[in-house]
Amino acid sequence: MHKGRKLLSAFLALAVLCTFFASVSFIVHEADHHCTGEHCPVCAAIAVCRTFIGTLCLTAVLSVCFLMRGTFSRIIRAFHIFSGISTPVSLRVKLLN
Repeated sequence: MHKGRKLLSAFLALAVLCTFFASVSFIVHEADHHCTGEHCPVCAAIAVCRTFIGTLCLTAVLSVCFLMRGTFSRIIRAFHIFSGISTPVSLRVKLLN
């Protein structure tokens, strides 16, 4: 079961990466196209590619922040940063009042 999920995840990551590079290459290739005006289909396709790239970059940044969240909490625990702060949980106090 886990091998199938890893394979599917790898395939989806590869598909997203290929789509990213295809979008970038399309934008570079069509950057100086002959624009027909306000309803230019090439300009519309470039806008879609730019939106996809922006969304993918935002997703990547948020994913890195999410993954680093665990690393930062381990660093804080390892170096006992903020160890002077006492909370009822750290003191194991039951608040039964």
